Amino acid sequence: MKIKNTAAWLQEYTINKKNRLQDNLQIHAETLCQPLAPYFQDTDAHTIQHHLIQHGMFYPDPIDKQVIKQIIAKNYWERVRQQLQTLEKLWSKQEGTLFIFPSDFTNPQLLKQFNGVSGLSFTDKLFLFITDQTTEIQLQVLLTHEYSHICRLQHFSALGLTFTLADAIVLEGIAEAAVKELIGERYCSPWVHLYSKAQLADLWKEWIQPNIDVSSTCMKHYALMYGTEEIPQWAGYAVGYDVIDHYIKKYNISTKQLITTPTKEILTSIDHL
Repeated sequence: MKIKNTAAWLQEYTINKKNRLQDNLQIHAETLCQPLAPYFQDTDAHTIQHHLIQHGMFYPDPIDKQVIKQIIAKNYWERVRQQLQTLEKLWSKQEGTLFIFPSDFTNPQLLKQFNGVSGLSFTDKLFLFITDQTTEIQLQVLLTHEYSHICRLQHFSALGLTFTLADAIVLEGIAEAAVKELIGERYCSPWVHLYSKAQLADLWKEWIQPNIDVSSTCMKHYALMYGTEEIPQWAGYAVGYDVIDHYIKKYNISTKQLITTPTKEILTSIDHL
């Protein structure tokens, strides 16, 4: 993957910032999201801005200049380049572009549960949202998780299949298995140990299995992955990790092999839920 020099875009954003929030939202869209338009199909800067902010990108804030200054000074682009080279050698080299932006450092949940970092992966592009305090290990965890997505998505994209809840839980389960294998289980996301085996079995039977073919374009898909007032938090993520962890133990398989293993092949082996 190519790493885009978003530092130049961020510098332009800080130079053009004004005092009013609405002005800065517009500058944010023009300097950071408009250049992304060629990487998306049939969309505009404000739609891209809304989508990225929803997934962890920073929102204009009085202190964002200082955060951006530190991120640039610490040259996270070079750190990511070195870590990415390691993953490309370990798994495979993928096409596409990687973008680095500050994360929403005002979000308490993001800071507390995920060390202030977030990621977003598409078949042909990857976004990393970080803070000026993101450590080397936190960066490695984030990149490992997201790059495993890229590898799997690109491997199966040529088949033209509809991406379903089944694909999503397997995708996320593999990503956390990769973190466990390469960095350590204690660096896995909070949902990995959120539920007991009995609770996971209940989640599978009540929520995941009956909706296993729900398309990713359906609102219910999002609810099943993240949770709602009715559906337990991180339901899809938690079940996905449990499925993959069981599959690894049953077949003694590596993350590299898992990345190219079809979803159906993995799910048909389930005998513990």
